Amino acid sequence: MAAPELLSDEGYRADGRRPAELRKVRARMGVFAQADGSAYIEQGNTKALAVVYGPHEVSGAGHRARGLRSPPSPSAPLRAPPLPLGASAPPRGLRSPPSPSAPLRAPPLPLGASAPPRAPPLPPGPLRSPSGPPLPPEPLRSLHPPGLSPFVPGTPRPPPATGAAEVRSLPGGRGPSPVPVPAPPRVCTSPPPGSVPAPVCTGPRPQMRGSRSKALPDRALVNCQYSMATFSTGERRRRPHGDRQAGELALQLKQTFEAAILTRLYPRSQIDIYVQVLQADGGNYCACVNAATLAVMDAGIPMRDYVCASSAGLAEDTPLADLSSPEEAAGGPRLVLALLPASGQIALLQLSARLHQERLEAALEAAGEACRALHAVLDRVVRERLREVAALLGD
Repeated sequence: MAAPELLSDEGYRADGRRPAELRKVRARMGVFAQADGSAYIEQGNTKALAVVYGPHEVSGAGHRARGLRSPPSPSAPLRAPPLPLGASAPPRGLRSPPSPSAPLRAPPLPLGASAPPRAPPLPPGPLRSPSGPPLPPEPLRSLHPPGLSPFVPGTPRPPPATGAAEVRSLPGGRGPSPVPVPAPPRVCTSPPPGSVPAPVCTGPRPQMRGSRSKALPDRALVNCQYSMATFSTGERRRRPHGDRQAGELALQLKQTFEAAILTRLYPRSQIDIYVQVLQADGGNYCACVNAATLAVMDAGIPMRDYVCASSAGLAEDTPLADLSSPEEAAGGPRLVLALLPASGQIALLQLSARLHQERLEAALEAAGEACRALHAVLDRVVRERLREVAALLGD
């Protein structure tokens, strides 16, 4: 796409926006009940989800991190000590005596001998002793578990309690048998109609495995993970996370939030930030930064200021704010800015191509104005979340 095609003669972009106009922003906090903090954001067609766990103790075993072996388990089998150099192994001892409960076996037959004939089967009828009347029949053992009465057909069966065992009849009239009731599945609920379509899920609490030796004595350790869903782009991604680009973006997220979070309030602790792009349409990293900011605030972690991120580019000499995917694919210079709006400090500044200083100031000013406009939107979302929590608590 050529640069003049990014802006029409009337001054409109391909999606109908003005050069400094942002895409429509929708956000919601508290979308995951199990996490300490979570948020979901939409910037145009770009959708991102962020989850925060912590502050918590640095996970991982300390003695393993220092290269020491873990203590042996009491149930582990005993092993003989290693032999010295040049020594031969001692002869093996005799076999252990047979267990009293082991079945008896006949001795092996000599070479050429034939096996003795088997005894004929017993005739049908009651068992008889060699000399005497027939033996009384053996009483039938009950197949019912202790404490349970047999089920009589035609009688109503009480429903099983939650988490208890349900009694079902076995085929062939062999009586009931306890069948465990499966555990309740993972619960996912959808938001009410008219709100942001982000699921509210409860599930296990993941933690990034770390090393206690990496715990910092004077501040918290911030870990970030960036990933893209396999369905986030038109082409299916074989590796949604773990590639080189995801690692670089995760490192940039870590540096950005280490500059914004008051980590010195939580020494020797760890804060985990997970971000995932659900749909990519330009400005993926910026959407992840904005979603992570809301998630950190939802977790109650103090910050110096909001962290607002936006991108900017140039169409000839006209700066464009909040680039979409076709505008990023045009190949022109692209600038990414993460700003603390109240103080004006820059947490991250990235430029994808060379740019003259005079044109850089125009692009930087457009990105700064976009960050300040995003700050107003994020602040309104946080205040709405605060009113919801206060109404639930009854204050």
